[in-house]
Amino acid sequence: MKDRNDIELEVKETEIPKEKIRLQIKYAHKVRYTDPELSLRIAKDAWQEAKNISEPDLELGAIISICSSCLSDESCEDTETWINLLMERGKELNRNYALGRANLFRYAYSNHYGKRKEAENYLYQALENFDADHNDQGRSTCYISLGNIKFNQGNHDQAYEYYQTALTLVPKENKEILFTLRQNIASVFIRQQEYLKAWDVYHDILDHLPEHDFATRALVLINLGSLCSITGELPEALQYYDEVIKLTKNTPGDNVHVKACCMKAGILLEKGKPEEACKILTQIEDNVKKTQNPYLLEKLFSYFIEYYKAKRDLSGVTKYQAELLKVKDNIIESAGINDHNNEIMQLHWYNASQYEQLLEEENQRFKSELKEISAQKSALAEKLEEANRLITVQNRKAEIGEMVANIAHQWNQPLNIISTMLYNIKDIYAYCELTSELLTEKTEQINDQIKYMSQTMDNFRNFFKEQDVREFPVSKVINNTLDLLDYSFQNEDISIELNIADDFILKGSPIELTQVMLNILNNARDALLQNSRNSRLIRITARKEANNNILSFFNNGQPIPAAIKEHIFEPYITSRGDKGTGLGLSICKTIIEDRFAGSIWCDNAAGGVYFNLDFGE
Repeated sequence: MKDRNDIELEVKETEIPKEKIRLQIKYAHKVRYTDPELSLRIAKDAWQEAKNISEPDLELGAIISICSSCLSDESCEDTETWINLLMERGKELNRNYALGRANLFRYAYSNHYGKRKEAENYLYQALENFDADHNDQGRSTCYISLGNIKFNQGNHDQAYEYYQTALTLVPKENKEILFTLRQNIASVFIRQQEYLKAWDVYHDILDHLPEHDFATRALVLINLGSLCSITGELPEALQYYDEVIKLTKNTPGDNVHVKACCMKAGILLEKGKPEEACKILTQIEDNVKKTQNPYLLEKLFSYFIEYYKAKRDLSGVTKYQAELLKVKDNIIESAGINDHNNEIMQLHWYNASQYEQLLEEENQRFKSELKEISAQKSALAEKLEEANRLITVQNRKAEIGEMVANIAHQWNQPLNIISTMLYNIKDIYAYCELTSELLTEKTEQINDQIKYMSQTMDNFRNFFKEQDVREFPVSKVINNTLDLLDYSFQNEDISIELNIADDFILKGSPIELTQVMLNILNNARDALLQNSRNSRLIRITARKEANNNILSFFNNGQPIPAAIKEHIFEPYITSRGDKGTGLGLSICKTIIEDRFAGSIWCDNAAGGVYFNLDFGE
């Protein structure tokens, strides 16, 4: 293919008027992106010369080139004038291809200024012009653009149809457009959660790529990495990102390179390796800022915020939250949202910050109540002795210590849920989907968690006092407990199967039974997070067996190791590593045996683990 210098030389050497005009148009087209002012000047010269020798098709070609140059140069003020001229001359000369190109230019111009519906209508008009002229190149351009519009509107089925139609029109030798089309089709499959189909498209592209085409290979590999991230296959995603980084190591400022590094850092944060993630983020920060890509910047700043949150560095979090807010404002502005809407979004962002402040206040209250519990040790020990619930003062102090640690254990989950909800609010806001109804719903959910935290504190403070003993149906406690965990389980794609064959009546404290169920269900959730997203199940069964009332909890996680299973109800025995305190199941055993006169045991079974509570007759 001839480069710019070759064409420029041919223009100077050619003496045949028609050929010279064709070369000028070609030259103007070649430099329209790199030097739009030069392109416009050359195209106008060609247009004037074509008029002078009365060559209408060359005249139309020159006007088309002028319109292309104008659209490439934002400083050009007469773009619409040239597009209208192309439309007028196309009608006068009865040239459908010129009318089609004019409508395509109108589409590009309207789309640039955010007039989406008007732009879409111009595409349909262009398609009619190209159909009349049997112009496959023009038709394919229209179908690709229509596919992009439908994709952005969320109409993925229609987008897929338009992309497939375009595939039939693009010549096989035009590999760049074919590659883009197939990438678009894979994106449709991902939006429709048809991940295997997207996987096949990407690998088919790789299979047909020339070995030397490293740039295209890197693009496909980064998409495969993103696909693995979506499906939870993080080790495979890391492999793809590392391969992209290796392919693009000689161009560290390239968009693909910095995106791969950024996505790798995100996975490392998710895998609990914040220091490794921060090292990568720091290395690419300047290059990401140079790209001025708002979505890459949004990723970068979000990951920095996650890092500084993990380090409990408030100044770092504040710094990058300010940066993130600027980027989100730019994204909102570029999307054409008016100032009024922007102010509303700023207000929602401020409200989310207030929830963070509320969470910090609750943490402080938690610390204060811990001190209060510590100050009450002596008085509580006397009451425990009077109630004859522990044998010696040493045992009483030991159990109080367990309770203090268990408070932290019980609070960990609601704190995590509140944090997740806050960031969920921010994400919804960032994509302009935050409504007053949704904000009210999230506020109520956060308030429910705070109420539960307060109730938990009261429960543990009064653990050794006389409990609220009464008769209650087991189904009520099951449903109340699941309500507390509903948001967390939905967020982690955990399915709950509830089978209450016999809704038996128990006598005791409903709060204490809730505490037992929370411990068992939270342990099950942690085990299930090691499973793939499409196979996380908890089954709760209430039944009578040989006149005994049995409450059973099954999860399809990994079996409990034999060495731990033998001692699992003893204090400080845990299979959860740093996540566990080893106190939860020990407390469950105390409650079931001492307060309900029952028994608790666990079994590994085919496909999962059972925890069973036997309350007797």
